[in-house]
Amino acid sequence: MRYIAPYLIQMFVKKAQKRMMQDMGHEPPSSGKKKEGEINVDYVPDKKKKNANKDDMGDYIDFEEIKE
Repeated sequence: MRYIAPYLIQMFVKKAQKRMMQDMGHEPPSSGKKKEGEINVDYVPDKKKKNANKDDMGDYIDFEEIKE
């Protein structure tokens, strides 16, 4: 019993962790490791926001210097 209990507890915890991750919509970490320097982008900003900022900037006013 002394040797079997830790193994059973470990199996129970791993199973519960896997079930909770699936319920939350997360994927379990893959067994393959990422290469050094590999980039993973999870968020891509909307392109429409950049155009909206131009409207808020105001009008460009051309001016001439007046010498007194």
